[in-house]
Amino acid sequence: MRFQISYFEDLLAAGYARDTIQLTQEIVPLLEKAIDLIYDLEGELGSIIEQVEEFHYRGCTLAPPHPHELAQQLFYLELEADYETFYNAIRQYAEILGKEGLEKYRQLVDAELEKLPPTEKQTINDSLRRRNLTQMKETLVEVTGTWEDLVETIAQDLSLSHDYVRIAELYQQNKQLDQAIEWIQRGLHDCQNWPDSQKDFQIRSFESHLMKLYQEKGQFDEVLAIAWKHFSHSPSLQLYQTLKEKACKAGNWEYWQQQAIAYIEKAIAQLQTNPKSPPYEIQNKSSLLVQIYLQEGEIERAWQQAQKDGCDSHLWMELAAKKEKDAPEDALSVYLPRIEPLIKQTHNEAYNQAITLLFKIEEIMTRLNREKEFTEDLNQLQITYKRKRNFIKFSQNRGLMENK
Repeated sequence: MRFQISYFEDLLAAGYARDTIQLTQEIVPLLEKAIDLIYDLEGELGSIIEQVEEFHYRGCTLAPPHPHELAQQLFYLELEADYETFYNAIRQYAEILGKEGLEKYRQLVDAELEKLPPTEKQTINDSLRRRNLTQMKETLVEVTGTWEDLVETIAQDLSLSHDYVRIAELYQQNKQLDQAIEWIQRGLHDCQNWPDSQKDFQIRSFESHLMKLYQEKGQFDEVLAIAWKHFSHSPSLQLYQTLKEKACKAGNWEYWQQQAIAYIEKAIAQLQTNPKSPPYEIQNKSSLLVQIYLQEGEIERAWQQAQKDGCDSHLWMELAAKKEKDAPEDALSVYLPRIEPLIKQTHNEAYNQAITLLFKIEEIMTRLNREKEFTEDLNQLQITYKRKRNFIKFSQNRGLMENK
């Protein structure tokens, strides 16, 4: 294959640009087929295809084909490609094609689009072909027209939510925020008729874009209305952070923080009054409050919430780590009960976690002048779990226990 690549260089150097064009056009489809047959883990074939494409372009610059001929070649090379060869080639070849070639390319795209059945009757392959053709047409408009022309072209096929967003972004880039907002709102309206499996995600996506546009316009009430809708619909730490970011910019975070915390507390209270509520739901909501308090640096408040309604295990450990210095007894109340369950898991990773935790417990109990108590507890563990040979061995190897 390296010989073939160097051969193209020799052909160009010898003045055979037209032959180079012909050969590269013929070899690219063959190389694409080879990708399906060869395990090309390092992408060597992809790199070779890129080099062949470059030789095709160099040949066209040295001996430009007739514009109609080149337009037709590029059109079919891109449309029929399986691995995006000659993708968006119209950008690179625009100058060589000139007005005549670009117009021919447009005619070919439009003619092929006309051949497709109506959207409701299209197969998956028809839909993929339509998207490819639409992309080719949009690239052509980007090269030959204005951004308004591109808006008009994208608007002809609004089958994807991204189409609405792209139009909105074009208006945004050109400082026409009202029109950008209108297009996102149009997307929100149109997606109501989409399948339920897509609807919720698309609505959230549109509303997120809408927040950015409202924020750029300084319409913070609208921004916060959406941020609150998202948080209250499905409270999470990430959405809390988004609400905080937006409210801080609006200058009224204190109010919205109180609203967010009160909302979660109310949800916990409602779950607690419902005898059919699974305990894990209460713990999940409480865990979120603990996360929020930890993020805000309110360690004591986080601890009290965890004590009151529980939280996830990793949050207990995080709380204990933050309590070690100023409230070591609280830290021990978390650490000590976790030792034996770890040992009972009977695998090496759990043993090492238990040993690491025991070292931490030893350091805390030493500060509290409870070294004797720790030694007694450790000896009892050694007796109780003497059959856990790896646990004992690892403890001895790491200097926690003495060899006996």
